[in-house]
Amino acid sequence: MSQSDHDGRRVFGGRYALLHELDRGGMGCVFRALDERLSREVAVKVLLHGQHDENHIRRFEREARAAGSLNHPNIVVVHDAGDQDGEPYLVTELLDGETLRKALSRGALAPARAADLALQVARGLVAAHEHGIVHRDLKPENLFLTRGGVLKILDFGIAQLPRESSGLDRVRTATGAPIGTVSYMSPEQVRGQQVDARSDLFSLGSVLHEMLSGAPPFDRATVLDTGHAVIAEAAPALPSRVSGSLAAIVNRCLKKDPGDRFGSARELAAGLETIAQSSHARSRRRLAIVVSAMVFSAAAGAIVVRELPDLAKKLYGGPRADQRPLVAVADIANSTGEPELNVLSGLLIVSLEQSRRLGVLTRSRFADLARQVAHVEPERIDEILGRDIARRAKVKALLVVGVHRLGSKYVVEMRAIDPERDRYLFTVKEESPGKEGLLAVIDRLSERTRRELGDEPSEEIDASRIAVGEALTMNLEAYQHYVRGLDLNAHYGEFASAVKEWRRALELDPNLAIAHRMLAYALGWYNRPAEAAAHARAALASAARMPEKDRTIVLAMDALDKDDRAKAIHLAEQLAARYPDDKTSQFVAAQVLSGAGELQRAEAAFRRALQLDAGYICALGDFARLLDDSGRVAEAIRFARAGVAARPTAANTAILAWATATGGNVEEAVALAREAIRLDGGASLFVPFWTYQVLAYVGRPDEAERELRRLSLQGATDEERGAGSLWLASLQANLGKRQDALRALSALPPTG
Repeated sequence: MSQSDHDGRRVFGGRYALLHELDRGGMGCVFRALDERLSREVAVKVLLHGQHDENHIRRFEREARAAGSLNHPNIVVVHDAGDQDGEPYLVTELLDGETLRKALSRGALAPARAADLALQVARGLVAAHEHGIVHRDLKPENLFLTRGGVLKILDFGIAQLPRESSGLDRVRTATGAPIGTVSYMSPEQVRGQQVDARSDLFSLGSVLHEMLSGAPPFDRATVLDTGHAVIAEAAPALPSRVSGSLAAIVNRCLKKDPGDRFGSARELAAGLETIAQSSHARSRRRLAIVVSAMVFSAAAGAIVVRELPDLAKKLYGGPRADQRPLVAVADIANSTGEPELNVLSGLLIVSLEQSRRLGVLTRSRFADLARQVAHVEPERIDEILGRDIARRAKVKALLVVGVHRLGSKYVVEMRAIDPERDRYLFTVKEESPGKEGLLAVIDRLSERTRRELGDEPSEEIDASRIAVGEALTMNLEAYQHYVRGLDLNAHYGEFASAVKEWRRALELDPNLAIAHRMLAYALGWYNRPAEAAAHARAALASAARMPEKDRTIVLAMDALDKDDRAKAIHLAEQLAARYPDDKTSQFVAAQVLSGAGELQRAEAAFRRALQLDAGYICALGDFARLLDDSGRVAEAIRFARAGVAARPTAANTAILAWATATGGNVEEAVALAREAIRLDGGASLFVPFWTYQVLAYVGRPDEAERELRRLSLQGATDEERGAGSLWLASLQANLGKRQDALRALSALPPTG
């Protein structure tokens, strides 16, 4: 069939209309195209006239046969192949993202991310190897990372196909040398010997080594030197941040003798799965979950912003809206052995935030910037890391605080550092005869800082003075449990554990108002309205003595609950204006404004929160819904993809799955939902909340029911099991399964 012309566009195979060129190589081009028969976009690879020889055609045919015979989420999908007027073409799924090579151009990956990507490659290889296909050209250029976090193996052009008993087949260069990329070849492949599936495992080991170290392990100045290194030299040692278990997997993959490597891709995948599960268990402690709407500044989490267009935006989430002189506080150096004192740096931040003339980098924002600078999840922000971040963020003063004991006496020292000029601004040393006096020390450090940096009259400082013990608690252990609950809630998605921490905080200090407010929010989500209302009343009763930001949040939410629309809007706008660089304040303002019907103003606050942190799950989920409700599905998908690019977590993946489903891409939505479920491992309520909606929406109600039934039966607490039963009953009622819905409702615990 000759090429036809549809509105001036070239059409292959009578159905694939070329839209525009995506990439061009030595022997052909890749185009974005429209499959006019199925009304979907695809990629069409075309070998152009005069730019290919018989060997190229063989490779093209081999790629079509190999990838076309496989059906796996981690292998690019081949839809069709053909020859039109002497130009062979191959039709594949259209991928949105970047190659691993491009990702690695920005530097080595975090070990958890590298292990997860290697696991996806291994899973794809399991499918290929079980069909008798050996890829033989695994390298970063042939591995593609979609914006949804899914890795795809590309280019099976030199794959060894079934019934080819050796690597000595017809896919060779003109000189007879085996085709491939020497840096990633196995020793037997370099020698031109017979290869089997274990050759791919060596190549994957080389790729994983590069993901962890930033450079190919055997790359040398010449091809001959590289080949010799592959055959005879040991791989360089991996960085110390790589765990021993992951390093052992890499080293086993890179054994020179195939018999010493993993016996199969399935065995390798099992080893990587073990590491990934432990990594996911840790990263669940860093997931920002929707019920953290009321997280206050003391311990809010953070997500990396990576996809903003210029360097300043990439590093700092956009220009600062707050132009006051900026102060940051590094994590306290606590040598007392008393972990409850770790909260002192957070309490200092709370106290400093009362200043009208100083801007304060919250712990949440500081952690955001730390991840962007260090490219890893920092355990703590010490002076060295803090100086680097503060200098980049144009902080006027970095406060470095340390506490140690001399007998029964506590000594607190604070150094104020100008990070730009690398000099001390002032130092302070305070002593407390006992632990109970440390909160007064924090108050004095705050006042000294404000006087030194803020140029505020003494009467203004006196008027805005807040004693942290009076505003929060005199019980440091209670505050530690409160902060731990925030961390579990905001980062881990471990709702049940967070509730336990807040309950423990209130046992130690029944008047800790901020713990009451968090319990009110969480228990309301758990369908325990009476208990939630009691905690809300307790929080409201103490609002007058809260720090200003927390007080404004509590009063705004209360006004919304009482349908006092004017007051709610006023407080929300006040919150957004007063704390423009605090993503939590922006998110709560957006929630209140949205609830009050001010959707345009809510959208502005959502956008600001996501400008500060593209992967901020609280804002991401609600904003995606707002966009979808206003008919802007494509924009919702775009924001969700940016969230996953910033942090490919289970929760963000679940939101992207939902947005993709509403956009009509059923296959991708289901794949993303399943990936979110896999990443989550049953740890949170948030992921099933989104994924069951996805599966039901795209016509997979049985799968949705299965997920909710698992939650209703296996949830960690009565509250989680109750939420699962409630959602299950709602789904079953919508499906017309009235009796099943009644049975699910009967499983609900008392709502208190």
